[in-house]
Amino acid sequence: MAFTRLGGNFMIKLTRLDGESFVLNADLIRYIERRPDTFITLISGERIVVGETMEVVIERAVQYQQQKHFMPMPTASSTATTVPTPATN
Repeated sequence: MAFTRLGGNFMIKLTRLDGESFVLNADLIRYIERRPDTFITLISGERIVVGETMEVVIERAVQYQQQKHFMPMPTASSTATTVPTPATN
């Protein structure tokens, strides 16, 4: 799996050039460049250089977005509700 769930948020797993792994919230990505290393510019303006190719980062970001918006269909047991009936005297 190219992404992980931390604190309820899905994050993509990437690797710095020195081999250190880290996770990134893909919602923070402004754009990705290949020059020849892969540079990720965040919405804050911060730039991160990663070992993955631009195509891999894009693929993981797309998977992240798909998973983020995926909502499983409710099961019959989770949609059943109990309605109290009024007591009669």
